Amino acid sequence: MVLISGKVRIDDYVTIGTNATVMPYVHIGEGAYVGAGALVNKNVAPYAVVKGVPARMSRVNKLHFLDKSLNYICNFPDKIQS
Repeated sequence: MVLISGKVRIDDYVTIGTNATVMPYVHIGEGAYVGAGALVNKNVAPYAVVKGVPARMSRVNKLHFLDKSLNYICNFPDKIQS
């Protein structure tokens, strides 16, 4: 599900902290984290962690790569070579 309200686009699995402000015409990518009290005035990349006023990227959440790999292995166990 994608929430679009007033030209703000928020993709799936996004976490937005308390009192965070998202300005109009901003896109927050899938799996991104927005810190509490952040002022988001630019687009946020998928799986990015942003915080501050104005919001700046502090790091990229790399756990999504591991999660997708494990999901692939669990759904297709016959593809695993032993």
